[in-house]
Amino acid sequence: MKIRRFFILLLPIVTGILTGCGSGSDKSDSQAKSPPSHASSRFLRNLDDTVTDKITHLLWQDDSSAKTVKKSQEDAAAYCAGLKLAGREDWRLPSLDELMILAGQGRVDPAFENVAPQLYHTQTPYANKQTLAWYVNFSYGFDYLALKSTPYYVRCVAGKPYLPHLERNDGETVIDTTNDLMWEDDAALKESRRSWEEAKSYCENLTLGGFTDWRLPSIEELYTITDHHRFNPAIKPPFQNGLSANFWSATPAREGYIWGVNFYQGSNYYNTDEYGWLPDHKRYYTRCVRSQRFNEAPVADAMQIGLSEDANASFSLQASDRDGDPLQFRIERAPIHGVLLGTPPDLIYRPDPDFFGEDSFTFIANDGAADSEVATITLTIEVVNDAPNAQSLAKSGIWNSALPITLSATDPDGDALTYRIIR
Repeated sequence: MKIRRFFILLLPIVTGILTGCGSGSDKSDSQAKSPPSHASSRFLRNLDDTVTDKITHLLWQDDSSAKTVKKSQEDAAAYCAGLKLAGREDWRLPSLDELMILAGQGRVDPAFENVAPQLYHTQTPYANKQTLAWYVNFSYGFDYLALKSTPYYVRCVAGKPYLPHLERNDGETVIDTTNDLMWEDDAALKESRRSWEEAKSYCENLTLGGFTDWRLPSIEELYTITDHHRFNPAIKPPFQNGLSANFWSATPAREGYIWGVNFYQGSNYYNTDEYGWLPDHKRYYTRCVRSQRFNEAPVADAMQIGLSEDANASFSLQASDRDGDPLQFRIERAPIHGVLLGTPPDLIYRPDPDFFGEDSFTFIANDGAADSEVATITLTIEVVNDAPNAQSLAKSGIWNSALPITLSATDPDGDALTYRIIR
């Protein structure tokens, strides 16, 4: 009996069942978004209802809620903690020092489009009575004390808390390296009170620490040395010659009145006068200041970048330097699941084949004198379904007898597979 042998060539099509998630539809290079425009001198309005302070690097909420939402201080803190805006979840109530920067003597920077001319919450309690907290009046730019339980407006902030870096320079001066200032702090400032004109003349003719370019500080400068966690006097610790009294600024308020600070509680509101400012003919204390540039380390910006599996991401590292120095970039820790191509700050990230998930690397910016703190770039690689690979096979058997056949295929993603005969 002849035994006829035959051969079958099977060409299966295999369908993978995708169990992961992700778009899987775009394998083109991912590109980090370019920074927004529309800048004023200090404040930069972004395209996502936020405003960036280019000096403190704080990010401010400025959506329509910033001029409509009113809450108690406790509820305001919870509201900010739960706010999700501009991809950030680190929102909080600002401190008094931070919020006062925006008040601008009642003239708010035009980068802010949603401002109610009313009181806004801060997180700063009154050091002398815990049921009270500090608020900022955006109508005139005054600070204000009120009960924490009273509903007022809320403007949230994100970023590292703003704290001027003050240190004692010698026995007679204090330096502020954040704001590039040197302050008078000798015993002579306690000795006499002056009219406003006399105070300006005193500073202009002062010789101290070998310097002669002293002047009366602006109200914004004078307010930076207050410490609202203290009172009587409410002045930051490096200062050793403080008085719980009114001090002049160089900033006029209206005819016959000048902005000043009372250092008993650190307030810019002179509440014994109907207008709230210091009458220029009265006699108050003087603390002089001079400008001096101190190098400040650059600030490297963390970024989050998304791309698809087996795609590349092109982007530029971002950092800022308040001194305007040219910056160099250095990779501190390389990514684990991919490689970096290019020369910082312009880089391309190429993930390992078929990798999806999260990867990261860190970098530092340097201004020629100081390093920034380490910043992290987080890369999220979305899964893309890879087609399975069907395996061809050849089988031989006996004519008119059953021939067992097991189809075989592999799937790079490890998904469950189904089979379909096409011919």
